[in-house]
Amino acid sequence: MPNEISGGLRAVTGEEARLRTYRNQVEHQHNLELDDMEGKFNEERARIAESHDLQLEQLRKSYDVKISQEGEMLDRSLKEIHDRTGEKVKAETNNSETELKRVRTASENRIQEYRKKGEERLTDLRKQLQASTENLQSKAKPSKEAGKA
Repeated sequence: MPNEISGGLRAVTGEEARLRTYRNQVEHQHNLELDDMEGKFNEERARIAESHDLQLEQLRKSYDVKISQEGEMLDRSLKEIHDRTGEKVKAETNNSETELKRVRTASENRIQEYRKKGEERLTDLRKQLQASTENLQSKAKPSKEAGKA
């Protein structure tokens, strides 16, 4: 019986060695597959990160372009408003100058009319004074002649 035990022990030991070898091969194959999967995962992660970075950069550029376009549009709008306001100011200035000229002309005409009326009144008063003076002189002459005679 010791032979049987020793034969059975050898068989178990041989089977155990064969199973260890198989297990080592499976572990090795599993480790290779795991390394391969980790490599693919890292490559995919790097590709996704790079793609994400590119998309972010494109978005930034798009926003920069959009902001630049909006800035240009606002600049144009501001220039148009400035131009329109300048035109309004110019028109108001012209209207004011025209009104000022009209008021000046009317005032000058009124002044000339007052002068003319004043001169006419002065002329009339001079004529009246002259007539009064002549009338007084003519009245005074007969009394002087009557006083001499």
